Amino acid sequence: ARIFLWAEIFWVRAGDRLTFTIIGPGGKTLVRTSRTEKRNLARAFRPDGIPRPGAAWPAGIYRGEIRLARKTATGKPRVFTATRQVTIR
Repeated sequence: ARIFLWAEIFWVRAGDRLTFTIIGPGGKTLVRTSRTEKRNLARAFRPDGIPRPGAAWPAGIYRGEIRLARKTATGKPRVFTATRQVTIR
C-alpha cells in the first residue's frame, strides 16, 4: 500500500515548478520531488507517492503539500499551495 498525493492542474505553463512533499508523524519529510513543466498544457494530472515502509504505516498524522511556483512578468515567483492530511491510527 502507498500514500498518494496528486494534483489536477488547469492552464499549466512552461517553466512552472511543481513540488510534492509528504511529511510523516513527527514532521519528518518522507518524500519531496520537483519537476519543471516543459510546455503549456490546458490540463495536467500529476501523481506522486511513497510505498509503505513495513508491515503497517506507523500511527500519526501524514501531511501532503503540493506547491506550484510560477514566474511573473517581474521575475518574482507567484506560489500556489494546497495541503491535505490524513491520520492513521
